[in-house]
Amino acid sequence: MKLIIGLLVPIIGSIGLLLLKIGMTQIGPVSWSHLQSPLRLFASISSNPFILIAISLYTVGFSLWLVMMSRLDLSRIFPFFAVVYILVPLACWTVLGERISTLRWTGIVIIMIGVIVAGWPD
Repeated sequence: MKLIIGLLVPIIGSIGLLLLKIGMTQIGPVSWSHLQSPLRLFASISSNPFILIAISLYTVGFSLWLVMMSRLDLSRIFPFFAVVYILVPLACWTVLGERISTLRWTGIVIIMIGVIVAGWPD
């Protein structure tokens, strides 16, 4: 059960990041003029359904993270969070069609190995 919750946190976080990107793409680039009228920008952001869903997911993920922290050593569960560095590029590549270079894929594989080694039971 701890492993499932440990993996749910980065999965939920990765989905949240993807939805934030989609929502902000719909809103468009934030420029200096947007920052001069922050209420209008806040209204755009807070009314975007993708961003609202992402915020809800972050709330669930944060709650699960707190549950994990109450049960396990932080040094044991923190490597699970690094799974985000694997899932986000994969999601960006598959869902958003972003190009991921060979060098970045190499880094992702290295991170995967690190997550496995750091999370391996003693």
